Amino acid sequence: MKLKYHIIILCLALCFSSCKSIKNKKAKSSEEKTEETKTVETDKESAAFMGEIKSDINYEWLSFRSKLEIKSESNSQSVNLFVVNKKDSILYVNISKFAIEAARAVISPDTVKFINRLQMEYYVGDYSIFEKMFGVRLNFNMLQSIINACDFKDFKTEAKYVNYENYVEANWENRENSIEKILLNQNIKYRIKEQQIFENNIIDIRSGRKINISYLDYSKYKDFELPSKIQINLAEMDMEMTFKLDNIKIDVPGPTSIKIPDRYKAIDAQ
Repeated sequence: MKLKYHIIILCLALCFSSCKSIKNKKAKSSEEKTEETKTVETDKESAAFMGEIKSDINYEWLSFRSKLEIKSESNSQSVNLFVVNKKDSILYVNISKFAIEAARAVISPDTVKFINRLQMEYYVGDYSIFEKMFGVRLNFNMLQSIINACDFKDFKTEAKYVNYENYVEANWENRENSIEKILLNQNIKYRIKEQQIFENNIIDIRSGRKINISYLDYSKYKDFELPSKIQINLAEMDMEMTFKLDNIKIDVPGPTSIKIPDRYKAIDAQ
């Protein structure tokens, strides 16, 4: 399977960055940190403190359109997305280029399904596809939380907190999802007053793969805020993808289905 090609088809799941971009970003992050004042470092098990990092948003339906820019050391390209999220149930994505549909995906809590119209191929299976492609174990709640800029559900909450002048870090070693045995090292940076996560840095302990998610801008919709620009980096894959969200709609139902033409061939995900 041409993994990098199918990453674009599954771009709803993750978006990642080039080594050059990551080097520049890491340098900037380090400089910013030296300007902050580290005030408190403490271990807490209190759900009240943890609750300051939002783990849920109150909606039934969420949809948006997005321009997705994909960059690496060697090339760059862009595609257009239409995404529909029926909360806790479905993630639907339509991927187009020059107003022509290239791919469509429907992701539920237990199944990943997509069709590649350009190559007349399809995949129907479980979440092991993400581990094969990215070296990282993922589940539906994690994908939904990445879109919503929320903390992951069903992971242990006790963490080590570090207070800076303008933000707080929550750090976990061996953070486990007890249901699916996903194990992460994780660092979340968030603004308490605004209740905004602006960085979510993840290391899959089993593979050592790193995911760095940055929320670069937010917009208010109804009674809550949603990210309007997201950048996610994966150094090992030399890719950077930036989502610019637009036309966000709340509680407006959208499409959730996919039909696989008989002439399409199954993708070998081994």
